[in-house]
Amino acid sequence: MMQIVVIKKFRDKYTGEEYRPGRLLTVTDERAEELFKALPSGFTLVVNNGEGEPEKTADAAANQPQEANETAEKSKAARRKAKKGDAE
Repeated sequence: MMQIVVIKKFRDKYTGEEYRPGRLLTVTDERAEELFKALPSGFTLVVNNGEGEPEKTADAAANQPQEANETAEKSKAARRKAKKGDAE
């Protein structure tokens, strides 16, 4: 499971629910990957990638966007590397 904070308003294509800035979402790794692919950069931030990091509040994450973006990039890279290893 991964925690993501909403930065820009968007609507879920499956449920039609509108997500507003500051909302903290807890989603599966697969759903997080869908969100990263579907939404342009800057719509969400990863605040806890499920790897033993302490949980943050949405406010704390929004105040540290660079750190969260770096975590998101590291997390994505780790998942790609793991998937690549599984394929071999």
